[in-house]
Amino acid sequence: MAETRLLEIYNPHPQALLLDLEVSPPEESGEEGFPLLLSLSAQEGKLSLLEGSLKFGLKTGRISLSLQRGRFQPQGAELAVQPQGTEGAWLYPLPQDLRLWKGFFRRWRLGSIAPQPLPAQAAVSFRVNPEELSILDGQHLWRPDLSPNQLAVVERLLAHFLWRHSLPDPLSGVQVAVGDLPLWQDAFSAPLPTPSLAALTQLRQSIDAVSQSDQTDLPTLAALANLDYRRDCAGGRFLGADLAGIEWQESVLRHGNFRGALLTDADLSGADLRYSLLSGADLSGAYLEGANLQSANFQKSSLALANLIGADLRGANLVGAALQQANLSGARVEGARLGENSGLTAEAAQNLRERGAVWTTES
Repeated sequence: MAETRLLEIYNPHPQALLLDLEVSPPEESGEEGFPLLLSLSAQEGKLSLLEGSLKFGLKTGRISLSLQRGRFQPQGAELAVQPQGTEGAWLYPLPQDLRLWKGFFRRWRLGSIAPQPLPAQAAVSFRVNPEELSILDGQHLWRPDLSPNQLAVVERLLAHFLWRHSLPDPLSGVQVAVGDLPLWQDAFSAPLPTPSLAALTQLRQSIDAVSQSDQTDLPTLAALANLDYRRDCAGGRFLGADLAGIEWQESVLRHGNFRGALLTDADLSGADLRYSLLSGADLSGAYLEGANLQSANFQKSSLALANLIGADLRGANLVGAALQQANLSGARVEGARLGENSGLTAEAAQNLRERGAVWTTES
């Protein structure tokens, strides 16, 4: 029987992420092939930074599997996507909030390696983007009296800094083999990145510039941090922030937390707000035409007078949202959850049902 063995495991930040890959022998699985089983645990990481420390977490990420030898059969077409034009590589989707996994391992089957030809060599890697990083806490890095807008910009600044200067790419990885494989190379041998003195100095200056500014509008604060407020605010935490009238059209704001934020008359046309939390936010009169709002959470928010023409609301949570005179013409609402919506006429509710919306009282 062909030997199965672990070649390499790379978990430089085990507090934030632990990744493992097992190969089961056919006699144990009762199958002809060798099943690949992935285990993943996402918690909270902590780093020393400047004169303090920073705690961060992962919202989600991307798992990819590559096969250098052998033949692999992914487990279910709905679980694995092969990048166009790429042979021997697959991407596996993850849930949109890994923080729900805190303290627990999740284990699932990626697929199986065929018994022939052997030997086979497989590597799994985990990668993140800045928007997928959450800044959870910081000690001695910023003033405690920052406004919501200042804090949001500082946190995004730190997320981008970590991604560029402190976190490896990939963040974690595992390599395994089936069969006699006498020669192989490390897939995850790059040294851990270390921020330069110049980068650290610039970070401190940027944090101070934002913290000490007497300006409160987001574009000005983002500019002080050398951030593009239309692109680099993705994944930001804007709890209770005053963003009334902001011009965020065509902006990338995925995975954002806008709970309780003031977004009245904001221009979010064409913006990407997928997987964002907007519960309790005031979006009265907001312009959301053509916005991508898939799987966004608008529970108990106000969308009164909002323009949602042609918006993509598939899978969004609109339970308890106020919809007085909201314009949903041409919006995609398949799988969107509604219920207890003040201002929504019976005729409009029936129209939304016919277009695929689902009525519920659950959050």
